[in-house]
Amino acid sequence: MPLREQVAEEVYLVTTSDFMSLYAANNICRGIRKYAQSSGVRLAGVIQNGRSIVDNDNLLWAFAAELGTKVVGKIPMSSLIGQAELERRTVTEYAPESEPAQAFFTLASVLLEHSGGCIPMPMTDDQLEILCQKAVLL
Repeated sequence: MPLREQVAEEVYLVTTSDFMSLYAANNICRGIRKYAQSSGVRLAGVIQNGRSIVDNDNLLWAFAAELGTKVVGKIPMSSLIGQAELERRTVTEYAPESEPAQAFFTLASVLLEHSGGCIPMPMTDDQLEILCQKAVLL
């Protein structure tokens, strides 16, 4: 496990806002917390993957806040990403002026300028479920 083996210093969680993705991200935060003291690993932020039918910005921001971090960027859902893959290119090569390419350029700038992070405060399974249920009701 990279966290235990001191391979990572900063972790960015890339997740959609659907429940099972958040559940997995929350579990990764448990690992970060477990190894934070011995390895120095920190949670640097959450990256929102818009490639889901469920795309709830407010839920992602609330999830990040509960962990003690923030959403540092969003990758939008776009057919251009798939088209670029078929051409064996990145979307930044395939369509550099497009919305998804610009999102990646912006995200890259944020990641290059960012340093540090936090030891996350993962939620219990019940807390995560309640957070997601509240988001559905809004």
